[in-house]
Amino acid sequence: MVTTRSRSLSIKIPLNVVDKITLVWFILDAFTHLSIEAGYVFLALGPTANQSSSYMAFIWREYARADSRWAGRDPTILSIEILTAFLLGPLCLLAAWAIYTRRPYRHLVQLSISLFELYGGWMTFMPDIISGAHSLALHDPLLLWVHLVFMNGLWILLPILLAWESGVYLIHACTIAKTEESGKRREHVGGLPSIGWFWMIAGIMVVYVVLVPLILLVSADRPPAVIPGIK
Repeated sequence: MVTTRSRSLSIKIPLNVVDKITLVWFILDAFTHLSIEAGYVFLALGPTANQSSSYMAFIWREYARADSRWAGRDPTILSIEILTAFLLGPLCLLAAWAIYTRRPYRHLVQLSISLFELYGGWMTFMPDIISGAHSLALHDPLLLWVHLVFMNGLWILLPILLAWESGVYLIHACTIAKTEESGKRREHVGGLPSIGWFWMIAGIMVVYVVLVPLILLVSADRPPAVIPGIK
């Protein structure tokens, strides 16, 4: 009863400007992931944007002028987009709901989404750039600055700001919790994993550190003998 009443009272407190902007961002982000990017996934698993006559295929063919991988079935892009559409999309809705209802898990979800967005952006572009950027239209100023930089830049800038914000909030919350619980034993703090789990992980780490080098040493092929005078 008290918890329900406190939540209803907290919802009546107006959101500040930062939270309103963040709420709108997560709704926009969810819409993008669950519609446009999910559309790419279905196209890539089917006829691909190059061969489809749908409006969604037209959108991706237009974007593929800047990055040709999106017109076909690129394994890296498809792997990222499956997670982005069907995991990140619902998480964005959860984050928006957490902001609106002032849920305590808001910053945990926000930080997770932001880090995933940044990692997804990195893995989308860096493999192709490292291999020579053959898929990217870097020679065309319009495609470079509008399609690649502008259309993707928001998904880099805002996740950095939101990860920064959530990191500060979580560090502050952990500092307060540590101060309040400094006199308590770990066993008296509710919701934490049992210490038995950590002993099990410690045992696995010991086995790992011993067995992995041993397995590699035993299974490795011996280098061929070097004959003097022959290079």
